[in-house]
Amino acid sequence: MRTDFSEDYFENETFSPLDPDKTAQYLDESGAFASFFENYEPRIPQLQLTKAICNCFNEHAVGAFEAGTGVGKSLAYLLPAMIWAKQNKERVVISTDTINLQQQLIEKDVPTAKKILGKEFAGLRSVLVKGRHNFLCLRRLSQALQENDLFSAGTEELNTIKEWAMDAKEGSRSELGFLPSDTVWTSVCSEPDNCLSNKCPYYAGCFVMKMKREAENASILVV
Repeated sequence: MRTDFSEDYFENETFSPLDPDKTAQYLDESGAFASFFENYEPRIPQLQLTKAICNCFNEHAVGAFEAGTGVGKSLAYLLPAMIWAKQNKERVVISTDTINLQQQLIEKDVPTAKKILGKEFAGLRSVLVKGRHNFLCLRRLSQALQENDLFSAGTEELNTIKEWAMDAKEGSRSELGFLPSDTVWTSVCSEPDNCLSNKCPYYAGCFVMKMKREAENASILVV
């Protein structure tokens, strides 16, 4: 986790600090998380990590931590991040190395963290932010379909993507029911060099723009 800001930035802002002990208590034997299990045993390294991350937020510091599998690292940084975001009306970015971990955070860990923190956090928005190449470009799909013919390779895949695009929620490749070939996906995915922005005839339904609008209104960005 990194928080890089200038000293002048913090001198001009008033922040509501986190309470490390209170935050870690959510994961302790008498905390909210314990109520989800019959025989809950708190993990001391997880509690220590939670407090350390709280201190990083409070001190606007850079922290480097190492913890083994099973410690519960995700909740250890999600709880402080979500409390900080809500208390200070600040957007917090959580960066991962893989899309699989991003999906796990959004689909499993963030909802769990909300349950732990209670009803007042139910409305806290979190968004999975992926790179452009993960999203379908409707204009490029239209072009690919026009340039393709019945005897071209990838015709079946393009037609399947077209049908999926009509009801797609986020327009991400991971949302597809199959894994398209690299050649086909490269011809229809969103690329910055090919983006016409608000001049695009498909701008209103653009999946990338939709993701950006959601990110603007979110408190937690998983990137």
